[in-house]
Amino acid sequence: MAIGIERPAPAAASTRTSWIVYGVLLASLLIYGRIAFQVAAAEAGPSPSAADLQPMLIGLVIVSVLITVAVIPLVRRFALPPRRPPSPEAVAAPSTPATDAALRRLFTVQVTSWAFAEAIAIYGLILSFLSHEPAYYLYFTLGALLNFALYRPRRSLAEAVVAAAGPERSP
Repeated sequence: MAIGIERPAPAAASTRTSWIVYGVLLASLLIYGRIAFQVAAAEAGPSPSAADLQPMLIGLVIVSVLITVAVIPLVRRFALPPRRPPSPEAVAAPSTPATDAALRRLFTVQVTSWAFAEAIAIYGLILSFLSHEPAYYLYFTLGALLNFALYRPRRSLAEAVVAAAGPERSP
């Protein structure tokens, strides 16, 4: 007699994995912050070369952040798999090769979105290294956290992807 192990629906399992990666990337922001404050505490004031370049660096970083913020929705728009409103049958249906492929594509787009969001914090980290001012890291991290909040894992999105990848519904 075989013991049946109930497997979670594909959307639920995919969302759980997404939350793990999302959490790790958010935790890295804390690590970057610790590094930024350690470097700033070790050095007093901006380095002479950074002081001359600071206005230009700030401008370049702000432009980079704006470009990054604009790229995230574009990447998601063109790379997300098709979606449709999920039905209870579609959500509870077992995994198929089509749903697995769609969820892998969704996961790739999510991780790419979060990497772009993390890049914003890294811009602030680099600027805080060059200026020895940890406040720059905090400002840019707020922008990164906003993007992380906007593009957090959503089970409803995974369910919509599964519904679109699954068999057609009969009326």
